[in-house]
Amino acid sequence: MSIENYQILVNDLGIPLVQRLLMSYWLKTTVGHPFQLIWGSELGLSTPPTWQVKPEVGLPLALKLWSLENICRDTIIYLDGNTIPQADLTAAVQPEAWLQMPERVALKQLIFFVVKHELAAPEHEFSYAVKEIRASYTQAADYDQYDPTLMPSEWMPVAYNLNPKANLISCVALQERPWYNPCAPATALWITYLNQSIQQGFISIDTIAEDIEQQRIHPGILELLESRINPIDQPLFLSSPSRFESPEIKISPAQQQMIASTIYEMPKRSFWRSLASGYVTEVMLPRELKNFSKKWRVFQQDYRIRARKARYVLKIILPKRLNRALRDDKKD
Repeated sequence: MSIENYQILVNDLGIPLVQRLLMSYWLKTTVGHPFQLIWGSELGLSTPPTWQVKPEVGLPLALKLWSLENICRDTIIYLDGNTIPQADLTAAVQPEAWLQMPERVALKQLIFFVVKHELAAPEHEFSYAVKEIRASYTQAADYDQYDPTLMPSEWMPVAYNLNPKANLISCVALQERPWYNPCAPATALWITYLNQSIQQGFISIDTIAEDIEQQRIHPGILELLESRINPIDQPLFLSSPSRFESPEIKISPAQQQMIASTIYEMPKRSFWRSLASGYVTEVMLPRELKNFSKKWRVFQQDYRIRARKARYVLKIILPKRLNRALRDDKKD
């Protein structure tokens, strides 16, 4: 395999600018071969209308599907932006090392995988699994957890406190992300790399201040950089507020207004999205048929009552009145 065939697709959806720049710094300093870096946020992806999930949940999976359907070179490496790579990722795709092909049951769970172009070809059986997942999110969401035994231990993303020297440090959990939690286990390592990137001109203090102003990273990060404090040894030394709400859990102004308001507007429903989810056929249609059946029974009952009244008028009331009118005419 030639060295020009590396593509690294980074899922940077929702990560702060500082982490994105730091990820670029890591890849440029650790990857020993030429590669093409692709950012997921620049692809303009959207979740299929048949997926009944929030965009922040469905977009990572949509990005993985895109990586499998749009491979233009021999090998592509998918990497989640909430990780800290400490080794050359291309070492995972060397002929003498390991090459992983993600199974359908694993695709939603993976935060790092490598796939070859021929395995994602239209005639390969995995391409049919990709089509099934694109048709319904539950095809990927309802499967069992990924089996880590399929991945060699040296390339399995793990938390920092489990293996500080791992090739890939996983910071997927919110409380383990150093840019959100200065007391996270990997904060000291992350701050060290951040200082190195600042010294080499990859990241500026203004960029960090901008992320803090927009509440995308914890304000204590800047204080850690300036004071060179080890957050593990002295976590209470920070003068910045210890409480920080990440964008993933922070209530937006629209949500706050909805909570404080006594008026709630029902969200607009998409008919085709509801139909694809089974809501129309499983919930709405039976309910409407039941309501129609009730209305039909009421109509039939009302019709019978009106019919009896009509027959009574035609057979009894009207003849009596006609006979009475005829008798009155004869008397006159």
